Amino acid sequence: MLNIITVYRFGSIDELDLTISSILAQSETEISVFFILSNASTEDIDWLNGRLCRRIEYSMIVNKDASLYNAMNIGLASVKEGGLFFLNGGDEFYDSESASLLAEYTGRECPVLFPTVQVYKDHKYLRLPNCDYPAHQGFFIERNLVETFEFNENLTIAADHYWMKRFIDFYGYESNDVIVSRFVLGGVSNYPSLKSIRARYRSQGFNRALREGLKYMLASILGGTLYYRLLLGPRMKDDVDSDDKYFS
Repeated sequence: MLNIITVYRFGSIDELDLTISSILAQSETEISVFFILSNASTEDIDWLNGRLCRRIEYSMIVNKDASLYNAMNIGLASVKEGGLFFLNGGDEFYDSESASLLAEYTGRECPVLFPTVQVYKDHKYLRLPNCDYPAHQGFFIERNLVETFEFNENLTIAADHYWMKRFIDFYGYESNDVIVSRFVLGGVSNYPSLKSIRARYRSQGFNRALREGLKYMLASILGGTLYYRLLLGPRMKDDVDSDDKYFS
């Protein structure tokens, strides 16, 4: 069984609908989705039940979580066995076979890393598997390997990085060259801001905060598109086909 944890905290319900649409489009049928919802209205919950009823196996936890990583920990505690994959509100599977590919790795005794597509406006960036800087939208792991290790809720940024790195360093990893997801750039963890500078300082120290500050200055001068083009380099392009996995 492939277990998908989907956290939805703020933003438009349309963003969550993107995620749901990509889940419902999967050819893989052995899927269980755990929705962790914060600040969801009664109307949102009724809409979600109507959207999913009798179409997939799912459960819903509606709460006032303390943070994104608190919500992700609630999701972890909800999954008891099988494969584990995070696809939060606004994230999407790359195509209809993505879940089937993930399910093939059920039972692996190490994490599996996959490429992802990062999107900013009309530009796409291919993020290849990287054991030093993995993306959680491209990270698959068996639930029994996680045991009781949770995301560090004292961190406001990068807790997912440290969580994944612990398993990569302990178990090793495998990688696959097929894209499994896409997600939008511009959040606090990947676009520099005063908030991210403070978060980096609290969680990673002065040197990391200084580096974030320099990125913030660069982004302020260049704007988002040019900033990402400079930072991410030649693997950005305007159109991506499903079989164009290396953008070559």
